Formats: sequence, structure tokens, C-alpha cells
Amino acid sequence: MAEYQVSNNAEQIEPIKASSEFKAPDGKSNLKFLEKLCRGGIIERFTKAKLDEAYSARLAQEMQFWAIHKNGLNRLLVVWDCLYWARQQHIKIADVQGPLNSSLIGYLLEITRVDPLKQGIGFDKMFENRYFSVKIIVHSSADLHLLKIFMENNHYRLPALDLAIKGAD
Repeated sequence: MAEYQVSNNAEQIEPIKASSEFKAPDGKSNLKFLEKLCRGGIIERFTKAKLDEAYSARLAQEMQFWAIHKNGLNRLLVVWDCLYWARQQHIKIADVQGPLNSSLIGYLLEITRVDPLKQGIGFDKMFENRYFSVKIIVHSSADLHLLKIFMENNHYRLPALDLAIKGAD
């Protein structure tokens, strides 16, 4: 069973130490799986199967980054998996904070609601530090508990992934 540290000022749970591996389905590599998720996100977010030149260039830049930074790719997919599962369980996500808010891939995977190109947010500055943290904020302690159980069951123990309840900071 995973060990968690609960802070006193909020109902915030932070996994202690360790890392975990995201395993893409059907024996695909994590990078190939990310490409598949992005293709689906393009259709979902843009209602067309092809991006314009600026978006295509940005997506290529980000895919190249994730191809090089395998640990970051693993964290990205763990965050996506947690959020995907939460949405299937009808858990409302209040917010996701962290550098993924500057990522087109984060937008395509519905990790963030921010379209970084529309907002003029550059990708390169946000990921200079290869170790990034993400905070997932939910609306209730019950939702927080369910998300914690999902992470335990999947052996997701990332020190850079914080869980919190909205308004508890």
C-alpha cells in the first residue's frame, strides 16, 4: 500500500517518494500512445483531422520534447490517466495547475482548458526544468479519496503530483 503525506493546512495528499510507470495499452510505446491520444484530441478540440501550420509546428516541437524526456512523458501520461479515469467516474476536476497549462498536448489531452497558441504561451520556457509538478484540484474530499485509491491501485506514486480540494489551500 502506498504511503501518503497529508498536510495540516488543507486536505492535500502528496505521494511520498517513488516513481511509477505508465503502461500504454496494446503493447504500444508510450510515445505512440501519446500520438494516438493527440490525433483524437485534434478532432475533439478542433473538429477537423488536420491542424494549421502553427499548430502542426508546435505539436511537432512538443512531441520531439517528449520523445527525448521519457520520465516527463511518463508523468504526462500518468496525469492524463488520472484525469481520464476521474472523468469516467464523473469526478469534476476544479483545476489542474502546473507547466502542462503551457502545452498544446496538455490542451489536446484535456489536461488543461488553455489553448497555448491562442494565449501566446511559449512551450520552451515552461519545461526548462525536466522535473515538473502538477496539482490536480477536485471539489470534494470524497472525490479526492477516490482519486487517491485509483492512484494506489495503479501504483502511481509520483512525488510531483499533488492532489487537493478546491478552496482548501
